[in-house]
Amino acid sequence: MTQARRLSVLVVDGDPFMREIFGLILTHHDVPHHCVANAREALAYLKHNRVSVVVVDCSPPHSESDNCALAQQLRAGDLAHGAKLVATSIYDARPALSERGFDGFIPKPFDIGQVVPYLSRLVEKTTGVI
Repeated sequence: MTQARRLSVLVVDGDPFMREIFGLILTHHDVPHHCVANAREALAYLKHNRVSVVVVDCSPPHSESDNCALAQQLRAGDLAHGAKLVATSIYDARPALSERGFDGFIPKPFDIGQVVPYLSRLVEKTTGVI
């Protein structure tokens, strides 16, 4: 299944297994992506690259860390201009996440068949693309 090239994803997750899972899902769907372990690496990547979606793990112990503050940094610094920010977590933290600047939420564990369609719909809602 090939997705339009307009969908590109940056995954920020401290768990190497989750980065691998996201990477396998996105590769399977031919979605350009890059995976990093933390907010510092994400900010460095975004200085030179554009993506349409940034997926950030906000599960404890990351919930109070730089990862969850990343959305505010990106919005304030306009580093991911136009990108949708999606949190992922083992807890249902949706109410607090919208206050932190996130546009969407993927609960863990997730249905691997729903990740790319969800991200595509999220981008399409705003841009009309995909």
